[in-house]
Amino acid sequence: MNNKKGNKDFEEELNLKDDAIEAADFKEQIKMTKQAIDAKINAYEKDQVFKSLRQHRFKNLMKMAAAILLVGSIAFWFTTQSSFLKKKAIKYTTISSQQKERKKIILPDGSVVWLNASSQLSYDENFNDEQRAVNLEGEAYFEVHHDANKTFIVKVGDLKTQVLGTKFNIQAYRTHQSVDVSLLSGKIAVSVGENQAVMLAPHQSISLDKQTRTLGAIKQEETASAAAWHEGKIIFKDQSFESILLVLERNFGLHIVLKSKELNAIKINGNFSLDENPTTIVEELCRLIDARYKKEGATISIAKTNRN
Repeated sequence: MNNKKGNKDFEEELNLKDDAIEAADFKEQIKMTKQAIDAKINAYEKDQVFKSLRQHRFKNLMKMAAAILLVGSIAFWFTTQSSFLKKKAIKYTTISSQQKERKKIILPDGSVVWLNASSQLSYDENFNDEQRAVNLEGEAYFEVHHDANKTFIVKVGDLKTQVLGTKFNIQAYRTHQSVDVSLLSGKIAVSVGENQAVMLAPHQSISLDKQTRTLGAIKQEETASAAAWHEGKIIFKDQSFESILLVLERNFGLHIVLKSKELNAIKINGNFSLDENPTTIVEELCRLIDARYKKEGATISIAKTNRN
């Protein structure tokens, strides 16, 4: 009897121990589960913090980029506006001559320019600051005041004539097929675009072919005749009849119709005064080439004499 009771107490003790062990294991499992859950929560919170930091940093970077772009745009706008206003603010002086009109111009540096009929000369307000540059259309004779520190430049499109102090003539009418530069004294450099300049000495001339944009060979000649117009004279040396008629039209306001085209290429030598009656000059020219003329108002018609 006592043995049965002892065995029963022993079994109950064993069961209590097993329960205690199971309880301890359960607590350990709960602890581990809690730790695992805490770890996942911490990892999630850290991930959220990193995401928040990344988003915050990205937003800050975007703000900085926008600020830099805005500052750059404002700087660019001010730069372009300043450049535009500077260009816009530059004032030009333009002197023009009409048909039958010649003008004498004294530039700010003391240089003297004679502007032939139907011509135009312009220069900006910065003339004589660092250099002396003018733009020409038509024909002009220059007597440039010497200044070793400031180059004098005459621009005709992309043709540039550079001097320090000298006397020269440039003929650059739109209706002509060439631009002709003639040097009377001193020294000049003539260039087209970025090409190397050609140096001219006194009594030399050079021509630019407008179609090919190339300079021809230097000619040695009596260049004073090219600039004689500024003294009231017209001197023709082996000039075509066609080119002579253009000179008469500009200087006398005439409209000349050439009815016999074969007369165009005839070369003529002559010396006339701009004070002469233009009809007298036409009459003398017609006599030289065996032609006849008819005048109706300001229009003169010229044709070859019919010997039949």
